[in-house]
Amino acid sequence: MVFAPRPCRYVTIAGPFLAALFYIGSASAQTPGMKLITFGGNDQESLAGFAIDHDGNYYIAGTTASFDLPVNVLQKHPGGAYLYRFRAGQADPLYPWPAAVSAIATDSSHPGYLYASFHYAVWRSPDGGDTWQHLEADWPTAADCTSITVAPKDGRSIYVLCPVGSSNPSRQYLFRSTDAGVNWVRARNEQDLWGQQLFNFAPLRNLTMDPSNPQSVWAEGLLLGEIPQLIGLHSTDGGDTWIETDPTLIQFAFDDRHAGIAYAYGSDGSYYRSTDSGLTWTKLASPPPQAQSFGASIAILPSGDVLFLSGNLLQRTRDNGATWQTLPLPGSGTPCQSLYSGPNSALSADSLTGSIYLQMCGNQSYIFRSDDAGANWARVNAAGLPDLAGQAISPAPTASEYFAIVRKSSDVFVAKLSPSGDMIWSTFLGGVHDDTATG
Repeated sequence: MVFAPRPCRYVTIAGPFLAALFYIGSASAQTPGMKLITFGGNDQESLAGFAIDHDGNYYIAGTTASFDLPVNVLQKHPGGAYLYRFRAGQADPLYPWPAAVSAIATDSSHPGYLYASFHYAVWRSPDGGDTWQHLEADWPTAADCTSITVAPKDGRSIYVLCPVGSSNPSRQYLFRSTDAGVNWVRARNEQDLWGQQLFNFAPLRNLTMDPSNPQSVWAEGLLLGEIPQLIGLHSTDGGDTWIETDPTLIQFAFDDRHAGIAYAYGSDGSYYRSTDSGLTWTKLASPPPQAQSFGASIAILPSGDVLFLSGNLLQRTRDNGATWQTLPLPGSGTPCQSLYSGPNSALSADSLTGSIYLQMCGNQSYIFRSDDAGANWARVNAAGLPDLAGQAISPAPTASEYFAIVRKSSDVFVAKLSPSGDMIWSTFLGGVHDDTATG
């Protein structure tokens, strides 16, 4: 095997698929000159080294972020995955598509039903992520959808938030289905608010629906301008028209077991409670001072206990907000936050068992579970993961399934190509975290 002297240039071409292009001067006397060799997937690759044997075969090694890199031997999947399923203590990486998963949600009325956004569409799995069905709608083709909300009682009403395009993420579509994803309509969220179109200037986050009335939808809106401002929004017609909340509320949670009970987090850092499905809100007793936060995770347990996570402060009430207890956070990281779904992505509760899941991000990110309302925590994933970006729980009486979105990581690859550039063999080499080839 002879290393070529380095008459090599590497470029990446953007398109439906991205390819690594190698201009290689052959070290074989029988094949002098330059050759164009194409190898890669739909994301970024970088070349770290190459060699040519006496038969003219090419050996290349580099770093890839592509999940669809052509491989046929040894490690056939990347070391990491965009989506993990935790079932009966087993962590399973899922590969629904060789592209990032941007949002997930479960249908709590049908165990094992999972919705996810990837590859510019929304998909449904009836078997916990093993197989996927494409849901037909006029999904945007320039950016992936960022939020999926499923009605907890019957699973028929579904809302999906999608940026119109990656170049202008402030413009946003809201899709709505009332038949479990068979048919979709685009909500008419384009009415004037303050003399401007909501569609153009106030992208929504933290979308929440009232389990007793799926047409009643609550959300945080981000007013764009020189000084961005958060507002609370409420729709009573499935997202066609919106009004501002009073007070300004930016995070919501409804009690699935007790109709009308809801909790909310205000833009002033206060906690609120409603007993009439949000018609009126009562400001709760002031909790201890907290770190600066732009939102909160809220988990309502079957017992009626409620947990708020704001910044690094985790608090629990067992008496409808009259008193609060501060609970220690597990691990050494900080609660994960999603750019699109807000801090509510960090804390989630199993609606059947009452178990609480908390995502903590850092150099090593971990998922923790508490079975005693946050008093004690146990680590779910034995090995650390890259940054966590979302979660969903599929409740079941015996063994619930837990799903986590993980940011993509890079892997090393090694490949052997024929003198004509055809792949002979190729493999990933890497673990869950970023791996980089250095030559």
